[in-house]
Amino acid sequence: MKKISLILILIFLTGSLFCETSSHSELQIYDINSGDFLLEDLTRIEAEAWQYYQKEEFEKAAASYLKLLKNNITDTRNIYNLACCYGLLGEAQLAAHYLAISYQKGFTDIDHISNDPDFLKVKNDPAFTSLLDSLKTQAAEEKTSPDYLVSTTTYQNYKLKLPPDYDPDKNYPLLVGLHGLGDNSENFFKLGENISDFFYAVPQAPYPLSTGTNIGYSWSRQEELNPNSLNESWLKSAQFVVDMIDLIKSRYKISNVYLFGFSQGGHLSYLTGLKYHDKIKAIAPFGAWLPDDILAPEDLQQAAGLEIFIAHGKEDRVVEFSQAERACEVLSDHGFTIEKEYYEGGHQLSRDAINNAFNWFRQMEGIIRRAE
Repeated sequence: MKKISLILILIFLTGSLFCETSSHSELQIYDINSGDFLLEDLTRIEAEAWQYYQKEEFEKAAASYLKLLKNNITDTRNIYNLACCYGLLGEAQLAAHYLAISYQKGFTDIDHISNDPDFLKVKNDPAFTSLLDSLKTQAAEEKTSPDYLVSTTTYQNYKLKLPPDYDPDKNYPLLVGLHGLGDNSENFFKLGENISDFFYAVPQAPYPLSTGTNIGYSWSRQEELNPNSLNESWLKSAQFVVDMIDLIKSRYKISNVYLFGFSQGGHLSYLTGLKYHDKIKAIAPFGAWLPDDILAPEDLQQAAGLEIFIAHGKEDRVVEFSQAERACEVLSDHGFTIEKEYYEGGHQLSRDAINNAFNWFRQMEGIIRRAE
């Protein structure tokens, strides 16, 4: 079996990757400042790296990821993100170097790696191609037996915020936030910190993506599945969201339910709203694509009363802007009334667009917006 250590050696031998000379001073164990690295705000650094990535400032993103990883060498997802930055910069040997390390430390989703558009600039470089071929071979050798799937029911967690002046005798609208691929409910919950007139619920997607200290989650299985199994995993996630809504409605007086989501979460908001239109009043997908390959034709026909707010970054390279235009066209042809907000930027949330979507929900609920 090929070992990843041999791959790393080959990269250094064939690519003359880079020479690093450094003079590390002796660690001053009695210097009170020697532990200052413990005070680093890793959450802030990670957010900074992601913001640079979204703005396509990949050199700054790489610098932030390196700073982050210096303090957390087991963070496989962000080692992979660092490799992606170098791929987008066209630095094939650096991309291959950090991709090899991320694989060694546990980021082994070879299908995702092989199809990641972040490596388009370097995919034909001999060093990168050699590494990718080696990783594919190793992945095949390590998969000694096939995986089988069983459909089952498990407990899933969600976060819930009540209005600060909650009155159990009053009805309140429920806003459900659906996070994107690789994110989690904790981060997405922060988007509702200033919401005072809705219940705000954020479920966590069921499928973990990577090992390491920062684990992201997915609403669908990312492994190679046949199309029916992949679609079934999406439908089960939609059912999970509806089950959560039903549970909250059984405990509190809820007037109407609104969904918004980003990227993969936006895709799920489309799917859940259109599939369960009798339970959802309106949806606001951000940076998402329409799941008309999962829905039956009658789902679109029967859900035409669902209100939809489509938001998308005009420079989105992850979920192309054309997906928003296509969704508008398909839904309009089926009789839906669409609100649109297209904003400057890439695959990212716009605070202004979020506020506008929330106010759009408020208008439907007849709420006069209070200062927040």
